[in-house]
Amino acid sequence: LEVERRALSPGDPSRVLRSLAFDLYARARAADLPDSFPSPTARWTTESAPKVAQCFHAAAVLLDGLCQFRPLTEDELAAQQAAHTRSQALSAQLSRVLRCNHLVPQDWSPLAQSRLPQLAQPT
Repeated sequence: LEVERRALSPGDPSRVLRSLAFDLYARARAADLPDSFPSPTARWTTESAPKVAQCFHAAAVLLDGLCQFRPLTEDELAAQQAAHTRSQALSAQLSRVLRCNHLVPQDWSPLAQSRLPQLAQPT
């Protein structure tokens, strides 16, 4: 039973958030077509691109959630910035091409690391 309990327990929340964020980021990058411009007649534009934009956004938000535990590392900051930038760009392109609302919140942006309070280190 203990083995099953450990397998089902979420573990360290920051590690779980990081793992999920990077999994979503990797999936979005694998499904993205950054060199092509969305077209309303393209199947990717109508079926996959909206999910890709939302997946990039979710990755950026999850990485932002890590800030409640610790400052982000350089690779986390880079992934967050790339995911946020791509989600905003793809959402704007799709909104224009498909004449629909933005697929991700346009007013959301990652919390600036310089504005984070210094986390107290356990003694």
